[in-house]
Amino acid sequence: MLASSGQLAARVWQWSFALYGLAFPILLLGVFSLWEPEHRVPEKSKTEIVAMGKPFPWATVAVICAVTLGMATIYFVQVLQFSLVLSEIGVRDQAQIGRISGLASLGVL
Repeated sequence: MLASSGQLAARVWQWSFALYGLAFPILLLGVFSLWEPEHRVPEKSKTEIVAMGKPFPWATVAVICAVTLGMATIYFVQVLQFSLVLSEIGVRDQAQIGRISGLASLGVL
């Protein structure tokens, strides 16, 4: 995706945003190919299940959210700042910046 956006940006900088349009066919595929599983009624009544339930694991959720936020920050900062670094060291061609950034992002996967 980064390499493609670099190629498009080399022509007209707004065109790289056209890649967001690739999500639309994925949306259509999901809408028409995913299904809702059958609803199964548990043997116990809902009041029994609620009475036996455990409290919501807020500490676990907080850890998961913190790790997700940290990893997302690292990923997106790398993508944004890498092109600036390449510009500073003399790489001016947007297509080449896109190709190099695409190769660098493979390490993030």
